Amino acid sequence: VKSYGKGSVQIWQPLSNNQGAARVTIAKWLTPKERAIDHVGLTPDVYVTMTADDLNAGRDPQLDAARSHLLMALHYGQEDDPVALLEEHRNYQRVHAQQLPRQVTALRRAGREQLQVGFVSADLRRHSVAYFLEPVLERCDTQRFATVCYANSTHQDEVTQRLRAHADLWREVAGLTDAELAARIAEDDIDILIDLGGHTSKNRCRILAYKPAPLQITYLGYPFTTGLTSCDYRLTDEMSD
Repeated sequence: VKSYGKGSVQIWQPLSNNQGAARVTIAKWLTPKERAIDHVGLTPDVYVTMTADDLNAGRDPQLDAARSHLLMALHYGQEDDPVALLEEHRNYQRVHAQQLPRQVTALRRAGREQLQVGFVSADLRRHSVAYFLEPVLERCDTQRFATVCYANSTHQDEVTQRLRAHADLWREVAGLTDAELAARIAEDDIDILIDLGGHTSKNRCRILAYKPAPLQITYLGYPFTTGLTSCDYRLTDEMSD
């Protein structure tokens, strides 16, 4: 991290290809520099010494967040290679997801008329994701659907309170591990699980690999595939793509 005046510029050269050539260099203004480290959940020494081999081997649970950060960063690279970008997202599945045990997802309980729809996000606050989600929750047909929000953030504001009022059930999940969160979603009998973060900051998209819901969708917060084979659909439109 190099300091320039009151700000800091973080230069990160992430995952290289098999020949060792760096694919992208990302620079981002950050103040203070501790925020840069917290952004991907890594300690300073891990952040500095992280290598492509470490990422590919999945040697440290913290590197799951690092690879997500990498995938987000690759969208800002100078080279526009969608095939290579897709392959990097598929690497996320191979390294961080395919060995995870899947939850048993049964059909809906007999006699329950409503579909249970769960939303997972770290952005249920004053954020662009929340601005798009709020009318969905507000205008939901409550005779057909019950909504459950899984908030992966300790930050709350007036937007959080409005979203909470619209949801049928609200769960604070920032303190849960991926396995614990997946188990909670399965216990809540969610029929359709919608991830709103993709590989953005503080995402929980890895829980989709546990398959805690019969139907799983990624929507709104991320402009590409999650790379997870357990994600059944990506909801988008011609404006987003």
